[in-house]
Amino acid sequence: MIKNQPKTIPFSIRLTPAEKADLERRAGKRPVGVYARERLFGQVDRHSHLGQAKRRPTPNIDKKALAQALGLLGKSDRERSLRMIGEAARIGALPLTPDVLEHIERTCRDIGDMKTALMAALRIKEE
Repeated sequence: MIKNQPKTIPFSIRLTPAEKADLERRAGKRPVGVYARERLFGQVDRHSHLGQAKRRPTPNIDKKALAQALGLLGKSDRERSLRMIGEAARIGALPLTPDVLEHIERTCRDIGDMKTALMAALRIKEE
């Protein structure tokens, strides 16, 4: 809260679905609360936190990294390989030879690398 800013308290009303839809339509791109406050009290002070909507920040996308990640997905044959392994497992024809196990492990690593690349491109911290 900004210093010397009056404390706010919530106020709610019940609306029918049609009333709520009409209110949202009238508000346009503004948050409904801001629109309602404007209609009730006139123009909202632009410097007041009362008129600001809480919005999630849009991720800052690294387009080069995203292109790299999508390139990895595009040249990867892992989807087909996993589909074949899944089908063989479903019908009981999957011998777990060292070759097959290595292929599964490599595929898992590749998928992890793709996830990491996409997360980096979207600038999202992995947890």
